[in-house]
Amino acid sequence: KQAMLPEIAEILDNPIGTACGFKMLINDAIFYFTPGVPSEFKLMAETQILPDLRRVFPDVKGSCCSRIYTFGLSESGISDKLDQLKLPQGYELGYRSYLPFIEVKLFGPADQLEQRLKLMQLINKHLESNTVSIDLPMVEHVGQLLADKDLTLSVSEKSSAGYLTYWLNSDENAEKQLGHGWVLAGRNQTVNHEGDPLAATFALAGAT
Repeated sequence: KQAMLPEIAEILDNPIGTACGFKMLINDAIFYFTPGVPSEFKLMAETQILPDLRRVFPDVKGSCCSRIYTFGLSESGISDKLDQLKLPQGYELGYRSYLPFIEVKLFGPADQLEQRLKLMQLINKHLESNTVSIDLPMVEHVGQLLADKDLTLSVSEKSSAGYLTYWLNSDENAEKQLGHGWVLAGRNQTVNHEGDPLAATFALAGAT
């Protein structure tokens, strides 16, 4: 036993862990309590909580979230551009800081794909000069483009000190298409890029 539970609680089984979850009614609202381990929570939500909610609220339609990833704009700047848009009933906008990007989210009914696509196009018209990806994080979008076009990419870095190569390697498609990577020395190191032109030449040659 790991904890004392309220007498009226209904236990939620945890098949892959030791801490149980539970459900109870508080002031006419249903509360679900789960372990904090992500894999345990996910399985519990998918196999018990969501089916239970569908059973209790059969008339509630599911919603969906589409995303536009932007770079170079602030949340307030995006809000100024989009505040005048009049969205249909059931749709709303949200924003999330996803450094170094700002994510613009469109929430709406899951069964209205055509309407959703039209709204996404309308929203993106106001942001397209700063849009880097739609519905995929930028690194996944880059990886997908490289794989679709069967292109390889070689990288030489200085200011990013190897982080760009690390970032590209975080996506399976981008990693497969990634060629050579060089990190050029900075001014605080013994040799800088001006004193090591061969590294820069190799980087440019490998990238073309």
